[in-house]
Amino acid sequence: MDISINLTCMRLYFVALFFIVSACHNDKCNGELLFGTNTDSFVSSFPKGSSSHEWLKYDKREIGALDTLENGYADFQLRIWIYDTLIPNIGDLDNRQIIVVKKNKTWSAQNILSTWKTAEDSAFMVEKKIINLKVSDNWDCFADSLHILGILSLEDESEDPGFILRTHTPRILVEISNKSMYKFITYTSPVKYGHEVKDAQKFVEIISFLERKLGFKRIAVY
Repeated sequence: MDISINLTCMRLYFVALFFIVSACHNDKCNGELLFGTNTDSFVSSFPKGSSSHEWLKYDKREIGALDTLENGYADFQLRIWIYDTLIPNIGDLDNRQIIVVKKNKTWSAQNILSTWKTAEDSAFMVEKKIINLKVSDNWDCFADSLHILGILSLEDESEDPGFILRTHTPRILVEISNKSMYKFITYTSPVKYGHEVKDAQKFVEIISFLERKLGFKRIAVY
């Protein structure tokens, strides 16, 4: 038999298989794979030698209306912090973005945009806008896809043997919390340096997935 015919048949087979699996998957989505379990062995993890979590506390207080995640969250919450400038000059304005995806009885997501002005020894928020996001398909299937992409297994860049410490380079900050864990994770310009850090590549896939499914755009891609 002609090889080209065989290849065509194989392509048709895999296309058909994809649609069959997708249909079955949609019938069986439950969204509970991200929730963790109620357990006495709650685990918290933070980057080695990083102070990012400490100065993030100030941002949280200023923005307000954010859940406390460090002690766990029922059922699941993902929070991604994006800054368009790492170290703005005094008097400059810089933009910041927080993407929140959570399940607490019901699923919801938000795109929190803020503008800050840098003073001599701090920064203060001058504007905030909250946009409610909707998933493009089923929330439970969306959650199952996040699980398949490996959101719960993400590790900080400092855990990777290929990690190289870079200063004065933008970082994305990630918080993940459920019933059994809290993770605080940092990635230095994951789009640019993701080839050096395995989980940074995985994170780029995840945030690209979020953009497609929730319909938002990052304020900065680095």
